[in-house]
Amino acid sequence: MKNYRIRREQPSDFAHIHTLIKTAFATADDSDHQEQFLVERLRQDPAFLPKLALVAEHENGQIIGHIVFSQALINDTKVLALAPLSVHPTYQKQGVGAALIQHAHKFIQALDYPAVVVLGYSDYYAKFGCQHVGRLGLTAPFDVPDGALRV
Repeated sequence: MKNYRIRREQPSDFAHIHTLIKTAFATADDSDHQEQFLVERLRQDPAFLPKLALVAEHENGQIIGHIVFSQALINDTKVLALAPLSVHPTYQKQGVGAALIQHAHKFIQALDYPAVVVLGYSDYYAKFGCQHVGRLGLTAPFDVPDGALRV
């Protein structure tokens, strides 16, 4: 049973989001454990899209999930970049991340972006139709693990 709602992040959420992201990535093997600082930098960047910075808020008020999108350029084409998606470990594998992606997708469909790119767990994002960029003839502009950059 769903006991959370998805809404836009607010400045009053920032400290809770910082802690959530740090906790969510604390045991991730392929993380530099700095994702919380990435989000703070993204919020200051002109490419940041506040309407696509969403939280999953538990009915008890706890922020249990977060997703953020920014604009990026691939071959001079503006696309959206999803990074990072964070879910508190207690709530992982319960559909919170999927709900955040699906909720964001509703907004993205109304925007004029030809693609969304994501750097992350290949098996997870494949469930949402993401393909390895190599299959589309694209290459990452930096070193990434095989299959990690998807569109």
